[in-house]
Amino acid sequence: MSISIEQAKDELTQLLAKNKLCIFAGSGISVPAPSNLPTWDQFVDKYIEICGEVNKVVDSTMKFEDILADAPSYKTKSAVNTLTVLKDKIRLCKKHGMSTSIYDDMMNELFSGREPNDYHETIVNTDYKYILTTNYDTLLDKAAMRQKHYDLVRRIYSYKDLQKISEAVYTGEPAIIHVHGIATEVVLEDFVLTADDYKKIRDKNKGLRTLLNILFMNYSMLMVGYGASDPHLEDVIEDINLSFGWFGSEDVLDLPMYYLVIKKDKVSPIFDQLKNRNRTRIIAVNSHQEALDLLKFLQVRFPRASG
Repeated sequence: MSISIEQAKDELTQLLAKNKLCIFAGSGISVPAPSNLPTWDQFVDKYIEICGEVNKVVDSTMKFEDILADAPSYKTKSAVNTLTVLKDKIRLCKKHGMSTSIYDDMMNELFSGREPNDYHETIVNTDYKYILTTNYDTLLDKAAMRQKHYDLVRRIYSYKDLQKISEAVYTGEPAIIHVHGIATEVVLEDFVLTADDYKKIRDKNKGLRTLLNILFMNYSMLMVGYGASDPHLEDVIEDINLSFGWFGSEDVLDLPMYYLVIKKDKVSPIFDQLKNRNRTRIIAVNSHQEALDLLKFLQVRFPRASG
């Protein structure tokens, strides 16, 4: 169901007061200056450009444009199919003895030298139980260091660090958890671009699904920085629904709730995914600034102590 910003403030405030709210951050939080990371569509455009260069080397018999023509548009809900084709082309680098430096160069260009913005600083300065993100950048970690929240960055957690994450959750230690890993550690085979990629990670790391289930069943989630074309959003929605989709009344705040902050012009496609899901809240905003203002409202009332 959709709720007003005022109702959202009231419910989220109650959850923070109970220490029962986590935040789940998507790539959109790293787009505003000075971070200036690309949007999902811009990232795919760059990926297509790189794959075209790879194709010239490894498969001169087939025009890359023909491959794209046969694949669904990457700016539709079928983006994952196109990206699967593109990722397979880069994998051919190894098969043909070509250096994978193209992939490394892309990662360096995308993630090196970036600086945290207001979103990152506001999030780390708010007393969320845990901060989860599907982002490969470490701008949340950098912001935490600058704000002297050393307890948040005692370790950098990726999905491969399940024992360490489990220890943090068991002891209640604050943590920033990179669900898909971080750019400096992710090899091509583990880079999550498609639904199949995400499924492979979950299948290889079954403890990840168990850990996420534990978090989703014990804490409410506030999701920010996701757009309708971002495939990571659907993956997270699926995980959350599997965890607590069986819960009953959506009006009981004593059970976990799921809040998605999204621009009003993106609400309709999201409703198609969420209309049959229990315990969801859509917080529609007019602009990124309005979303940031909501986060700042929470930060002022529940600041994180330095530690």
